[in-house]
Amino acid sequence: MLPKQCTYTVAYFIGTLSWILTEQTRRHLRNNLAVILPSQKNDALDRTVRKNYINFFITIFDHSNISGINAVEAIKPEKLDIIDPYQVFKNAPLSGPVITTTIHTNWELVTAYLHFLNWIENLQIITLDHKDEYINNLFAQQRKAVQGESIALGKAPLATLRSLRQGRAVGIAGDRLYGSHGIRAAVSRGYTTLPVGPASLAVQTQAPIIPVLLARRSFQKYMLIVGKPIVANSTQNKNEQVMRISGELGSMYGRFIEAAPTQWVAFQPFWEHTLKN
Repeated sequence: MLPKQCTYTVAYFIGTLSWILTEQTRRHLRNNLAVILPSQKNDALDRTVRKNYINFFITIFDHSNISGINAVEAIKPEKLDIIDPYQVFKNAPLSGPVITTTIHTNWELVTAYLHFLNWIENLQIITLDHKDEYINNLFAQQRKAVQGESIALGKAPLATLRSLRQGRAVGIAGDRLYGSHGIRAAVSRGYTTLPVGPASLAVQTQAPIIPVLLARRSFQKYMLIVGKPIVANSTQNKNEQVMRISGELGSMYGRFIEAAPTQWVAFQPFWEHTLKN
């Protein structure tokens, strides 16, 4: 594996080249970010889009080398800022069923840092099939190195429900709908369709949903933000609970995206008004 600084240099050139060559994808990303950053126009928005491309390839390099991260170094105060205003992890490691959720921003690294900090162990992660066995195995091995277990998206509904009922923890990148069961929600300044899974699992198991964002502050430092836990309310009927929880998730995802827009991976149409374009 190349030294970290070298991989970032390579990511810069690949990201810049991709930004130049992929016109349709660039347009999708620009449309997505324009909703998040309405004050940015023309050249400023174009620079943000280009930076997003570069960060995407940095993220890919980082995700493919999770097993090579020095855990002791990674969680030193000079390398990691922790923002946990609700003291969710004050008595870590957490026990009992837990659903952690994040957006597509350094999402694979979230599992690693939860492990490094001894906050959550043996996290089961819902994963997307990359249509390439080598890539699937590569990322599965990286997750396994930090006690993460991969659950294929197609098997996720039953497997995650079973795991939560057994008192285990499940991780979901919940800002993107890959299946057919979605729910309309407000995210930042727009509307989109989010997966109904996180809310449905919380209602069925009473497991709290803990939103977590890991954002890169520099080549050598990250910021870990823990949001307010979202919990089911048994006094509401199930449909009302799913609607409320999905709305709260959409609001939280929006704040996460706004916190690190250049690190949010969104190369496909995201907002409902762009899905047909």
